[in-house]
Amino acid sequence: MQNGFDPAVLKKIENIEDQLLQMHKPNNYNMADPENILLDADRTFERLCCSLEDHGIQRPEELSEFKFYSRIEHIEQKARQGNSSKEFVAE
Repeated sequence: MQNGFDPAVLKKIENIEDQLLQMHKPNNYNMADPENILLDADRTFERLCCSLEDHGIQRPEELSEFKFYSRIEHIEQKARQGNSSKEFVAE
């Protein structure tokens, strides 16, 4: 026994901890790493802006957050309904 604990039990706990850490890796904020969460968020925002522009929304980066997400939701609803029109139509 090590420090009053069974080494086999300690090893089992260590393995479980390793598995849990692999399942949920911490966010990466290292700006030198191209996989960091901040750059990923910027890329995602730019892709959303491009998609909105493809659907006729001008300067989506200047929209309020509410209007931005409302337009995304509208386009998603139209896509689910099978409307292939790329023009944004206000309801």
